[in-house]
Amino acid sequence: MNLLEGTGRSLLQGGFEAFAACFHLPQTLTTTDGMRIIRTREELEQLFYDLRSYYSEIGVQMLTRQPVKAEFTNEFTILAVHQTFVIGQQGLMRDPYEVLTILQYKEGSWAATFSDYALGGGLQECIEQSRLRAPGQLPVFNPPIIRGARRTG
Repeated sequence: MNLLEGTGRSLLQGGFEAFAACFHLPQTLTTTDGMRIIRTREELEQLFYDLRSYYSEIGVQMLTRQPVKAEFTNEFTILAVHQTFVIGQQGLMRDPYEVLTILQYKEGSWAATFSDYALGGGLQECIEQSRLRAPGQLPVFNPPIIRGARRTG
């Protein structure tokens, strides 16, 4: 299961462990409301249950995410953009939106370390907008060397 599918399925069907496996901590999230840093597993779990509750409350039945573009910045870091479709009983609940994510290879797995949920445009535009909202957070070009990292795909 890929990260996009894993987080969406976990949020709608339950399963915090599958959700947590998609993220390395600390996890930085940026939205139009500001930047939030999730430092502990407990904070990630609270976010998970808050999101599940919110999606249930507004009637989300499906989250569909489609990759738009991804680029390696080095062998341990990928900048990726995906588009999210939030679907309820009557169809699309809002306009699709793009998310910029930094994926890093750490501790033997690829997982997200940064996501910006308030974007538009292609990868370069997303990077530029994200830099304005989260100065110094993007991109992470020099993570520590991790033995056994593999570039897949």
